[in-house]
Amino acid sequence: MNTYTHIITTRFNVPTESWTTTRTGHKALSEEWLRDRFEIFGKYCFPSFKNQSEKNFVWLVFFDEQTNDFYREKIKVFKKEFPNFTPVFVKDFPAMAAFVEDFAQSQNTDFIISADIDNDDMLHRDYVKTVQQYFQPQHDFVIDLRIGLQLAILPGNKATVSEAYMAGSPFVSLVEKTRQAKTVIKDKHPVYAKYPEIAIENKNPMYIQLIHQFNMVNNETKGLKRLASFPQQEYGIVGERMLEVSKTDALLANLRRLSGKVLKKLKVKI
Repeated sequence: MNTYTHIITTRFNVPTESWTTTRTGHKALSEEWLRDRFEIFGKYCFPSFKNQSEKNFVWLVFFDEQTNDFYREKIKVFKKEFPNFTPVFVKDFPAMAAFVEDFAQSQNTDFIISADIDNDDMLHRDYVKTVQQYFQPQHDFVIDLRIGLQLAILPGNKATVSEAYMAGSPFVSLVEKTRQAKTVIKDKHPVYAKYPEIAIENKNPMYIQLIHQFNMVNNETKGLKRLASFPQQEYGIVGERMLEVSKTDALLANLRRLSGKVLKKLKVKI
């Protein structure tokens, strides 16, 4: 018997009662949203999964059971390109949660490692490998990869990129005993930073949180250190999908950031 099964879930267009609009006021799960999200998924999220150095994981991607044939054909192409990609069609989020729990508990392994990654975010090529290196055979053991990047996509294939640090990030993983597994979706991700049994990786950026107009809640965090470049290939960004990051913009943003800190300290002294 293998020690663990590594499961990553991704919610695509699964109906959710609590989400009716995006952070910019656009209607959630509309045709416009779906068209944009498939484009982002195909350009950024999917390649980063396909680019993983460790392929020993199952990727369950959940879609609305009413997804039309046009998008189902696109889904078939993803499956053909990368066998780890496993589409599952469900009615709503409760049906998704039930499926994930049943799937996890049916595995012929001692433990489950689970993560829940958004369909518009990216993984460093060693994300899965790193999570598995931190694995411990303990129930409710958390693996929290806290260092990452925030990437804001701009018109003209331009982008800004900043360092990010999040405790209990959306990229957190959970180890559970197989027969008790409910997977990482049983709690909101910030809660996992408070679990007593936890391993923290805070040396290397292991993810990219993408910022764009159709995000559900993500906003570009102010005050982060801006970068003039980042290793795009390590996140599966290659060829015509590569982004232009301005060194000048990064320099100016960091100068504003530092001057803001200086002014804040001066105000405190005064």
